[in-house]
Amino acid sequence: MIEPSKPQRIEPEPPEPKPKEVAPTAKQRAAEEALMASMSAESKADIDKDQHSLVARYAGMISQQMQQRWQLPPSARRDMVCLVKIRLSISGRVVAVTLASSSGSDAFDQSSLLAVKKAGDFRFIKNLPAAVFDQHFREFVFRFSAEDLRL
Repeated sequence: MIEPSKPQRIEPEPPEPKPKEVAPTAKQRAAEEALMASMSAESKADIDKDQHSLVARYAGMISQQMQQRWQLPPSARRDMVCLVKIRLSISGRVVAVTLASSSGSDAFDQSSLLAVKKAGDFRFIKNLPAAVFDQHFREFVFRFSAEDLRL
């Protein structure tokens, strides 16, 4: 007769010892920090370059819209320049426009202010990230120069 076999007891294997953590040396820490700093600087430079390109593109669109609406007065001379301070809402609507620096000609200054009022709405601005809008376009000074247009 065959006797039932006794269940064999399986002993669990002892866990493998964990490797001891070795603290990085001061030299290794300094090298890691330098690498992180250089990566951050490169990333920041990329972001700055991208933001600068974005700001330039939107400034160009604003300039184009202004020039399309600006009519120089007959008394304008090539050396005339005035600066106009413009405040926009987040939707791109002009909420305030003031003369920041006169050209010396009331007709020239008024034609510049009127160009901004005619433009009235820069709807494309709402596509900008809020931080870029706040930093560069919430309030800015626009330069009207007669030499930029044909006389």
